[in-house]
Amino acid sequence: MERRIACGAAFVLISALCLGLLFGGEHVQAGSIEKTQYGDLTDKEHCIRNYVLSYRDRDIARTDEVLHDDYVFCASDLKGDMSRKAELQQLKNMFDAFTIFGLDIQAGEWNPVSEFRGAKCEGCWETARGYVLVYSDLDKPAKIHVANSRFRVIVAPVTEQGATHYKIRAIEDSRQPDASETIEAPE
Repeated sequence: MERRIACGAAFVLISALCLGLLFGGEHVQAGSIEKTQYGDLTDKEHCIRNYVLSYRDRDIARTDEVLHDDYVFCASDLKGDMSRKAELQQLKNMFDAFTIFGLDIQAGEWNPVSEFRGAKCEGCWETARGYVLVYSDLDKPAKIHVANSRFRVIVAPVTEQGATHYKIRAIEDSRQPDASETIEAPE
């Protein structure tokens, strides 16, 4: 009995620490942004902020809005790239499946980039940032999954309604194997 109480207390403490990573520090945090504060995409940083907010609001239309038509997701543990359509479907499945879902992206600097995968990328920018993704389904055996890694985001300009907007062209996730964990609640 004492062991179960101690394990339960440890689970709550670790969970709180993980969520503290999610909502603390100098980051783009969904928890600190008002629901109505989606930015227009004329600013590169609004791509990141709107992406985080779309996770918070579980809003696939908002995620779709920020992704470039030629968007790809690349991760070191995937055998190939994930298309925009596949990424949006996977994200929708995750939004539907988990009762706890949050994304935190660290602040970062933007640098111009002239090409992406050997192709000219005029007006493109890149940023490398750390992120924390926390998700759990509390209706099933309590587990909190925490992905804590780094990714590179590339944005490309597009012209919409006569104005230049930025869209996320690619996310390249380093997916460091020792940076993710699953925390289980005691039985």
